[in-house]
Amino acid sequence: MLGEFDDAALMKAFGMYHNAIFVAPTLYAQDTYNDDDVVEIGRIDNVQEEYYVIFAERMIQHPAVQRVCNKDFSALFTL
Repeated sequence: MLGEFDDAALMKAFGMYHNAIFVAPTLYAQDTYNDDDVVEIGRIDNVQEEYYVIFAERMIQHPAVQRVCNKDFSALFTL
């Protein structure tokens, strides 16, 4: 692991400069692979990411924040 990037252009430049492999969503394929120095070497059909939220319940006093914390968002992440 050479780095973690929030910016796709920076990730692409870093990968090209270091002759490295990086992962990019197929949504960006046209922009990512239009350069001759970047070659697609494979695809992954299913990628999963998990998020965890840790908070002290007693510290949440604002009613709007309480409603957000008590809401079930699991339906947003199912296919």
